[in-house]
Amino acid sequence: MSDHPNRQDLSRRGFLSMALATGSAASSALIGGACAPTAAGPAPAPTAPPAPVQPARAPWELEWDRLAAAAKSEGKLSIFTVAGGGYRKWIDAAGAALPGIAIEHQQLPSSDQLATKITTEREAGVYTFDVLITSPVIALPRLRPAGVLDELRPLLFRPDVLDDKAWAGGFEAGWLDSKKSLGYAMTDFVAPLIINTDLVSEGELKSARDLLNPKWKGKLILQDVRGPTTNSMMTSIRFRLGDEAVKRLLIDQEPTFTRDTRQIAEALVRGRYAIGNALTAPNLQEFLDAGLGKNVKLIDLADASHLSNAFAVWVVNRAPHANAAKLFVNWVLTKEGQQAYSINTQLNSRRTDVAVVDPSAFPRPGQFYFRAGPEDTIAEAAKTQSMLYELMGIKS
Repeated sequence: MSDHPNRQDLSRRGFLSMALATGSAASSALIGGACAPTAAGPAPAPTAPPAPVQPARAPWELEWDRLAAAAKSEGKLSIFTVAGGGYRKWIDAAGAALPGIAIEHQQLPSSDQLATKITTEREAGVYTFDVLITSPVIALPRLRPAGVLDELRPLLFRPDVLDDKAWAGGFEAGWLDSKKSLGYAMTDFVAPLIINTDLVSEGELKSARDLLNPKWKGKLILQDVRGPTTNSMMTSIRFRLGDEAVKRLLIDQEPTFTRDTRQIAEALVRGRYAIGNALTAPNLQEFLDAGLGKNVKLIDLADASHLSNAFAVWVVNRAPHANAAKLFVNWVLTKEGQQAYSINTQLNSRRTDVAVVDPSAFPRPGQFYFRAGPEDTIAEAAKTQSMLYELMGIKS
């Protein structure tokens, strides 16, 4: 037995005393410590992490947003192109890319007819068009003197449009007027002749001289001599083969002339004629969609083919939908806009970041081409025009 019979009792009392003391100290710590509510009130709720800082929008992006809103307020845009199913598909793509704007697409068989229509309308005080896709051979000598065209350059503001690296030859190379302000070339392609392969054998046409073969008398269908394509074709032939070759082709070969490119396409598809001009892939699209036209081929014929800037964009003075016009011309010259244009029209873009859709329309190395488009070629085109008018008995 223990000499201290109350040790266990004392030990229990000591343990309880220590436990109470410890609990009291812990309670004091909770009451007076950092985790406890202060006299000022409860602890603040946990704060959310800061929202990521959005980068400031560039000035051109703010302008784009402002312009898109203004264009939607106008609600409409009127665009001219020549006839062709490919152009209709392109306009549909443009409408999808620019929501809220109803695009009124006006097509005529030729740019020559556009010039007559638009100048006649303006004489009557009617202002229909906003944007034109047409040839400088028509726009510069006919629409500019009539006061139809407005400056395009001041409207372009997107950096991806103005980027030199984005364009073959640089951005400045696309301007067609001498002041580099009015019209801009979207394409730079070989304007070919078109043949019906049921009537013209492979390799039978190698140069413009072959067109003078009596075999083709009455078998050619060409754009009216007042149109840009036949003018440029004859200028090319005149440079290489002389005036006499032009005279023989127009008089001795008895070609049929028309202003309607659809008539040319149908005549070749149906085999009524063997050789034609003034067509591109979009003009043939509706026939291809119907399972026709596989017997029609575009060929780069030495001395007769020429380099064309026929598909250039122009804005119209006193445009009824000026904001929509500005929005459109900036969009159509972007990579996305040019992709939509090339894919649907099957015309190669001048943009270097847009895939080639028609390798056959690229110039062949070492071949001579008359370049129809830039203003410095218009004087030569005018000489040809005078010659053609005289041969055909047309009064200018």
